[in-house]
Amino acid sequence: MTQAHAGKVAVVSGSRRGLGRLITEHLLEQGVTVHGIARGEASFEAAGYTHHVADVADAAAVDAVFRHIRGERMGLDYLINNAGVATSGFAMMLPPTAASEMVSTNLLGTFHLSRAAAKLMTKRRTGRIVNIGSIMAVVEPAGGSIYAATKAAIETLAHVLAKELGPVGITCNTLGLSVIETDMLDTLSRDLLNTIVASMPIARPATPADVMNVLDFLLSDASGYITAQTIYLGGLH
Repeated sequence: MTQAHAGKVAVVSGSRRGLGRLITEHLLEQGVTVHGIARGEASFEAAGYTHHVADVADAAAVDAVFRHIRGERMGLDYLINNAGVATSGFAMMLPPTAASEMVSTNLLGTFHLSRAAAKLMTKRRTGRIVNIGSIMAVVEPAGGSIYAATKAAIETLAHVLAKELGPVGITCNTLGLSVIETDMLDTLSRDLLNTIVASMPIARPATPADVMNVLDFLLSDASGYITAQTIYLGGLH
């Protein structure tokens, strides 16, 4: 494997399991130094990987992680906002605590991380911020009200941050996932997932390789003139 991102430094939220772990392992294989953030203790060890236990919904905890990163004086090249939670259910039956957790983690967590990362990236006038979104933002399925709303919101957040950070060389884009087999799917109904897949022009679940191919591009120098965009896997728009 060519190490297209060798020597870079990345922060990956939700790195302990699922897609976040796959992204982390992919970047490590390419010679990236990765700082992972998750609410739980590290589930693996690897050369070049530092695990930080923090809740991304807690702005003070996020700032503490970035003070540590700043202290290493290696800079920061990439932020992958992957941390997220999902609970499906019709709005009238969705517990308020579940709704609040999705907003706090999916939206505010993305904001806290992006804000902290931008402060580091601005010093070198370059950087890539990639939000992990979802096609649920456009499919808008019944039973996915708050989750879909938070994923639509992080797209808007990326659009606004792109305007604010573009002058200092930082791009902000969103990778809109289709259905990919991770542990998060255990919290969603199979009927809902089948509806999503059936609505896609390429009607199949995504593979990890599908995700990494697009992520590699969005992190690369080749994407330097692309910002405020959302790329939906599977063909939705």
